[in-house]
Amino acid sequence: MQQTKQLRRYGRIINKLSGNMKYVPTEELLDAAQGIMGEDERVTQRTLQRNIHEMAELFGIEIKHAPGKGYYISEYTPVASRYVQLLRDIEMLQLVEENKEFHDLIIPEESQMVFSVEIAPVIQVIQSRQVVSFDYTYFRENGKVRRKTVQPYFLKESQHRWYLLGKDEDGKMKCFEMGRMQGFKAHEETFRRDASIDGKALFQDCFGVWNDPEIPVEEIILHYDSLDAGFLKTLPIHPSQTIVREDADGITLRLHLRVTNDLRMELLRRSRSVEVIQPGHLRQELHEIYEKALERNA
Repeated sequence: MQQTKQLRRYGRIINKLSGNMKYVPTEELLDAAQGIMGEDERVTQRTLQRNIHEMAELFGIEIKHAPGKGYYISEYTPVASRYVQLLRDIEMLQLVEENKEFHDLIIPEESQMVFSVEIAPVIQVIQSRQVVSFDYTYFRENGKVRRKTVQPYFLKESQHRWYLLGKDEDGKMKCFEMGRMQGFKAHEETFRRDASIDGKALFQDCFGVWNDPEIPVEEIILHYDSLDAGFLKTLPIHPSQTIVREDADGITLRLHLRVTNDLRMELLRRSRSVEVIQPGHLRQELHEIYEKALERNA
């Protein structure tokens, strides 16, 4: 019970620090840590500091205090971001369990990825550096199935899908979606992990999981109308996103990314308002996609 209460307090702290306020004053953060059900004893500043230290050690979530301003999340890794979501989910689930009426008030996302391979064995072979093999379905090749032998390095999530990132037989790092694997097998053969490969760095210049180093990183300028501006400010397209200009007509954003198919698909999600200012080739590519779509839907 005590551990559950502690996890819930972590979740409340994270929720408060993840809101619209850049800095959260001490008293407001202490009030948030109490929760909305009033079941906790008074949280002191000493307890708050201890909780902040524990979250840094357990989850890699760094919370700092700026004198005269308040607390803020200074940094957390991609793995830590998963813990942030987990802590939020724990608080939500506990609230539902405490009040059965909440069951009808909370509507979770029902669309979930279908796994053909369990995640636990995949994590195990990554840790033990075991070579794995599996049958993999290629959607772009009309469902052709190939047997792959891979050195597993990382797990990567993108847009509600999980991918195994590893070295293929040609020595190149590739992503394999976990929903397309069958006949997963771990071999006794092990491999020497290349310590120079930084998983986070592999994706810092791309959107999604398509990261072809032969595609150059470009400055991308996009304009959206005022309606989409609010959504893009609260959930940026990419960490490199910065605001160039914002006025009554909308918002202009700058990103530094490789132009990949994943990025094109993301831009098409907001076709209603997006305008590609640069680069010119990306603007032309979207123009051609729209032309073909018009032909199909004329």
